[in-house]
Amino acid sequence: MAMHDNDSVSVVIVDWRSNKLLKNCLNSVFLQTYRNFEIILVENEPLDSFLREILSSFPQLRIIANKKNFFYSFAQNQGIKEAKGEFVLSLNNDIILDRNFLKEVLNTIKMDRKIGIVSGKILSYKGEFIDSTGQFLSRMRKPLERGHREKDIGQFDTPGFVFGACGACAFYRKEMLEAIRIEDGEYFDNNYGLFYEDLDLNWRAQLAGWKAYYNPKAIGYHLRGSSAKVNQPKFRIFKRFEFCYLLPEHKLMLLKNRYATIIKNETTQGFLRNFFFIFIYDLSIWAYLLLFEPSIILRFRKEVKYLLSVFRKERR
Repeated sequence: MAMHDNDSVSVVIVDWRSNKLLKNCLNSVFLQTYRNFEIILVENEPLDSFLREILSSFPQLRIIANKKNFFYSFAQNQGIKEAKGEFVLSLNNDIILDRNFLKEVLNTIKMDRKIGIVSGKILSYKGEFIDSTGQFLSRMRKPLERGHREKDIGQFDTPGFVFGACGACAFYRKEMLEAIRIEDGEYFDNNYGLFYEDLDLNWRAQLAGWKAYYNPKAIGYHLRGSSAKVNQPKFRIFKRFEFCYLLPEHKLMLLKNRYATIIKNETTQGFLRNFFFIFIYDLSIWAYLLLFEPSIILRFRKEVKYLLSVFRKERR
């Protein structure tokens, strides 16, 4: 289906403390060949001087400035709620888009009214390695970014259906977001903050009958983990596991969101069918915490009450 001039897009970018990567991200959006878009910048805990500089350089921006860091999920919801476009592009501030990105994802989403999510080919910042060619639900019930860390040699240059899109660069039909929202204005789960928020949304969309599609011609570049991966693992054996790089509070957030996502979306049959993979994955996480960060286990006990409330709510 051909595009029309009224196919308006709202680009929602979440930034924290005016990250220096933001300018590159904004420049790549303003250089798009498709021009019918607005940009909503949600600033979590902004630095006033840098914010004034951003407004001076990009006066077209609509800005929502939060006095404290509400994290990604809540901030994205703020932007999406204000979005006027028929479609929404959710971006991290560490994404750079190819000039034809918007044109390509619009062409894709217009193919079928039931396509509610589009993923592009997201590469590493230098373009040598793949970051994501669509998100899938692994048997461990964690997000699986297809092709992650593989060298890009064209092995994922065929378009097709996927489970969803990586939340760092995801294109959504606004109609779908309204249909699967949790509450008014809550598209991503506000309780999540960081981690698993994209998988939860993708899973809810699949359960509601929406489709997700991958277009390899929609190219973006991602500096993955620029805001979350700050700790270096103490032992070399753990350097390939992203969980080990996180701050303690982020590890705690990831665990809470993982179990909430499974509780909210998993079927009994699916859980039993994949129980072995779920068990092995979680055993490795809890063994790591027991050996190296037992304080997080003690802190996690406070999250049990929240997870029980999620369980009761979802069972109803």
